[in-house]
Amino acid sequence: MTSSANKDRYENLVNKIFSQLTARGFLCRGKTARKIVNQNCGIIEFQESVSSINDAVKFTINVGIIYESLAEIGRQDIWSAQLLDAHIRYRIGYLMPVRIDKWWVLDSDENIPEIERNIADAISIYAVPCVESFAADVRTALALWVTGSSPGLTAIQRDRLLLAAKKSHLI
Repeated sequence: MTSSANKDRYENLVNKIFSQLTARGFLCRGKTARKIVNQNCGIIEFQESVSSINDAVKFTINVGIIYESLAEIGRQDIWSAQLLDAHIRYRIGYLMPVRIDKWWVLDSDENIPEIERNIADAISIYAVPCVESFAADVRTALALWVTGSSPGLTAIQRDRLLLAAKKSHLI
C-alpha cells in the first residue's frame, strides 16, 4: 500500500465523519470541526501522528472548548480559534470509559468500515456530548477548575483563567 492510498483512506474517513458532524450543526474545514453553542466554540479535530509512515496513517481525535468570555483580548473571530486556544482540551480516549490516549492506525491490513464505525461511535457518544455540555455554559468549566482539575491545561493556565473569570464577575 502506498502512502498516497493510505492518505486517501484517511481523507475519506475524515470526510465521512465530518458529513455526520455537519448534520449535527458543526462547520468543518480541513481537519477541524467547530460548533458554536451559546457564543462558545466547541472543536473536534483530527490529528495525524508525526510517527505515521508510508505503510500506515496513525491519528487521534482532540476535543476542545473555547469560551468567548475568556478568549484572548483582540481575538476577532471565534471561528478561527485553534485547539491550542481551547480552555478545555481532551484527547477522545480520555472521554471514553477506558481513559487512554487512543490512536487509530489505517494500513492495508485494517478493516476500514469497522474503524469508521468505531470513530463515528466515539465521536457521537463522547466528543459531541462533551462539546455540547461544556460549551453550553462557562460555569461548567469553572466548576471543574475550582476543584483543581483542568483538562489540557497547566495549573498556571487554569489559575490565570480563574482569575480572569473572577475579574469578569463570572464567579
